[in-house]
Amino acid sequence: MIRLAWKQILYSGFILFVIFSGCAKKEATIEELILQAEDLQNVGQFDGAIVLLEKGLEREPNRVDLLEELAFAYSANKDPMLAAMSFMRIAELVPDQPEYLIYAANAMTEAGDAVGAVGVYGQYLTRNPSDRPVWLILAEMQKQRGNLGGALEAFLAAENVQGSSGQEISIAGLYLQANNLVQAQSWFARALDGDSDFRDDSLLGLLETAFRSKRFGEADALLKQLDAEYPGIVDQSVLQPVREMLAEWSRRRELAKEALAEMDARNARGLQEAIESAQPEETPVEDQPPVEEPPEETPVAIETPEELVEEIPVAMANPTSYIALARQRRDEGKIDEAIGHFKTALIKNDNQPSVWGELSRLYMESGNNRWAQATASEAMRREPDNPTFVLLHLRAAIQTMDVNRFIREMEDAFKKFPEDPGILVFIGQASADQGNTRNARILFQKFLQFAPLDHPQRSTVEMELNDLGN
Repeated sequence: MIRLAWKQILYSGFILFVIFSGCAKKEATIEELILQAEDLQNVGQFDGAIVLLEKGLEREPNRVDLLEELAFAYSANKDPMLAAMSFMRIAELVPDQPEYLIYAANAMTEAGDAVGAVGVYGQYLTRNPSDRPVWLILAEMQKQRGNLGGALEAFLAAENVQGSSGQEISIAGLYLQANNLVQAQSWFARALDGDSDFRDDSLLGLLETAFRSKRFGEADALLKQLDAEYPGIVDQSVLQPVREMLAEWSRRRELAKEALAEMDARNARGLQEAIESAQPEETPVEDQPPVEEPPEETPVAIETPEELVEEIPVAMANPTSYIALARQRRDEGKIDEAIGHFKTALIKNDNQPSVWGELSRLYMESGNNRWAQATASEAMRREPDNPTFVLLHLRAAIQTMDVNRFIREMEDAFKKFPEDPGILVFIGQASADQGNTRNARILFQKFLQFAPLDHPQRSTVEMELNDLGN
């Protein structure tokens, strides 16, 4: 009976085993795993969700929906690097959906891998170069890393997609950091023409570029404009010290104007006295042939035969004769006599810029640089658009002026005549003498660009360029 009972129990157990074996759950599908993982994440069970998804990934490693859910699970579980790797894998599987590269770059940034993030942003922008917001993200990242070139390139790319004053301010600021003041000024000026919300930043930038470029007059005008439009803004910025320095510059400028005016007055008086003392004495009246003067109301032109010119006393010669005599004495090497004749010609008619120029050259030849500068200035005043007289002035001024003022004179000359070979080579040589080899190279290269092929200084400039390492 006992044996029969055990048989019945064993038989019943076998039936139950078969029944339960037949009712066991089938292996969950990938879709089911994803749904289960989502449920676990909703209750904060990220580790459990990751285990489920990783098992699913072992079965189907190229399932994008599985990888995506796993990437977000890694991110929620504070493991951004694994999240980034998962997003990168998805981007490989679906190259037509580059937005997964953005997810990957964001995750790398969260993980502290700025270098990796920059590289992935770059991959994304190669596929989608018109995404301005991503260019701006990349620009800021490069800026934070200290990569000014990379930041500038990204900002310029964003500006190329769509311009904005904010971007232009950022571009100008980067050029300012790189000490490229010309480009910085250009971009600050461009921003000034755009969104009025950035007008104060644009004006502050222009003030800084003007001051750092030593264009103090322009800086002073910008300071006054900022004070009028945005009272107190300069004093609350890093440019606050500029106010005091510009005030000192204005004070010195006024003193310099007064001193220069006084010096010019002394030079003019001295020049007049020198001219009068050098004026040839007239031949006594009794030794002169009688000349009948016509009435004032009926002027009569008196023609002098060519063969009698040498018999006319010097005191009666016209200004043209003095100029001819001056040039003759100059060619004979009689510099002092030539100077005297040129002075006399200028007393008769001082509106002769070329004669002032010839007189300046003679003074320079005689070593009298201050008078060379003064007479060159007179030539410039009468013909300001002639670069020859500006160059004469510079050649004399280099011997008489202090360095800072002379540099300003050279800058003014270059701005006014940026293509004149004579001025370019002179300023280039002066820059080289001052040790500014970079400016010297630029100026010599411009000289070779604009000077004619037969210019007498071309070979000299080429040799100097070679010596400077061009």
